Order: sequence, then C-alpha cells, then structure tokens
Amino acid sequence: MVNSYKFSDDVTDAIRQKAIACLEEWDCIGKDKVLDVYPLAGGANNINLVVADGQKQWAVKLRDPGAEHFNNAALVDAIHGQVEASRLGVAPSIYAYSPTGDFISEFIVGETLRPATIREKDYAAQMVEAMRKLHKADPGRRRFDVFEDIRVFLRGVEVVNGSLPEGFDECWMAAQALEAVLVRSNPPMGFIHGDLVPQNFLMCEQGVKFVDFDYCGYSLTALDLAGATSQAEMTPNETEHFLKLYDPDLDDGQRARVGILRFVNALREVSWAAMAEPRMSDRATLLTGWSYKHHSDVNMELAKEFLAATPLNEVAARAAVVRPGALF
Repeated sequence: MVNSYKFSDDVTDAIRQKAIACLEEWDCIGKDKVLDVYPLAGGANNINLVVADGQKQWAVKLRDPGAEHFNNAALVDAIHGQVEASRLGVAPSIYAYSPTGDFISEFIVGETLRPATIREKDYAAQMVEAMRKLHKADPGRRRFDVFEDIRVFLRGVEVVNGSLPEGFDECWMAAQALEAVLVRSNPPMGFIHGDLVPQNFLMCEQGVKFVDFDYCGYSLTALDLAGATSQAEMTPNETEHFLKLYDPDLDDGQRARVGILRFVNALREVSWAAMAEPRMSDRATLLTGWSYKHHSDVNMELAKEFLAATPLNEVAARAAVVRPGALF
C-alpha cells in the first residue's frame, strides 16, 4: 500500500501534485501512512511545506522552477551547504533531494527569529557561536558575490517590469564605487550562509540553527555579519557588541568593511524585493507581519542613512586595511 495525503485547502493542485511526486520518489517517510500536508510560513522564494504523520514531522522545500536563473540562487549547491552545516550541528538534516534542488529535511521545533525578538532576548552570543561554526565549513564549489547578486536581481526587475524606490540608483552607484576596494584589500573569506535575514535563524533546544542556504558559498566572512546585524535592525551599539563577540580584537578596518557591506546588502534586499514580489507574492506563505514592501522600505532607509552619513573616501580607506589575523 502507499501513503495517503491530506492537504490543507490553501495548497494548490499544482503544489499537491509536485509534493506527492517528490515524496513518493524519495520514499523516506515509510508506507501505509496518512500524511497531513500544510504550508510552512517563510521562504519567500520557494514553497515550504510541513508533512506530518501524527507522530513525526518533516519539512519539504519545493523550488520555484525559474529560481536558479532568476534569483541567482544555487539550488544544488544549497543542498551541499545545508548538509555541511548539519554536520556541524547548525542546520536541519536533509534526508533526500532531487536534482533540481527540492528536498525533505528534519523538522526543527524552535522559534523563528524576528528583529525585535533577537534584540529583546539578547540572542547575540548564540547567533555568533553558530556563525563561527558555520564559517569553518567546507565551502564547496560555489563562489558568492553580493554585487553580482544585485546585478542579477536588477535584471530580474526589468523582466517583471518591477520598480525600484526613489534613491536606489544613487545608492547603487556609490556601492559600485566601493566594490573594487573590497576586492583589492583581500579580506578574510570562508563559507558563508549569504542570506542571514532574521527568519533564517531558528532558536531551538540545541541552540541556533540556520535554514535556507540558497545563497551560500565561498565569500567575504564580513557579509554574514553585515547581513545579520542590518537585517536584525541592530543599533550601532548593538552592532559593535555583536562584532566584538565574533572577533574580540575588532578594529576600524573590520568596522568599515561591515559598514560597507551592510549598505550593499540593504540594496541587495531592495532589489530582491522588487524582483520577487511580482513573481512570488501569490505563491509563497509569508511570515505574519512581513511584506515585501515593508522589507524594501526598511532596507532602502538603511541604505540612504549610510550614504548620507558616511564620507565614502574615508570608509574606503579604512576598509582597505586588513589586520593580520582579522576574522572578517
């Protein structure tokens, strides 16, 4: 006998068919079960589902067919990244996957973090501990470039006839002027998650774990620190505390590199939202209180504030100095 599936009403027929086909092919849940299947909030580029048999739960991620070309996501490399992170104890285990990047994984019971939660509950030390473990992972074959990510998203915005907020073009010109500084200074590199928005952190009994490795790869270690601190909306003092937890010998070069990458990452989030909303807003199950527009507005404000307050020549000169032994 085969399993029977009870989908919630908000799962479309197309997603039902794909989910059943994947689950039957993977054959890692067992037979003769009645399985409840319903959406899991989050993953604004993908469809996430929970599969439950009354005793155990699994998480299933189904890919948007055009994601790899449209979003600069590396779907198969994401499997490698999550497997590596799981080996280090900072991600859910993957049980089976398809060549196109769909997969079924361990379902982690925990709190999906949001900016206010991170800051109110002082999760910084546990986040940093998990990040330092992650950055020691085998980087695999993928090289990740945040500037190229933005360029891919901007091409996507044109394809969907999307629009970018006022002030984006000026900020993007400034960001590109800083790109060469980061390349020439040869700052520390390692395996990074590449998309450390708060909802990709899970706080569970075993500590912090990461999900959504679509943008992982070998890149600037400072980028994960920039993403985590900016997307958690940390204040300057909170950011300073976070960076010192990661590297107690924090210096001005590190501060400058993280500052630049917070700016660049904010533009990345804005361009991603402008590209993704027309394409995915009717399919993805978003977290309560989250919207593409709010996400874009917050990040556009971060970028404008940086540009207005920062002498670019000075921050570029500081960022170019890499202390021997610096961790990012």
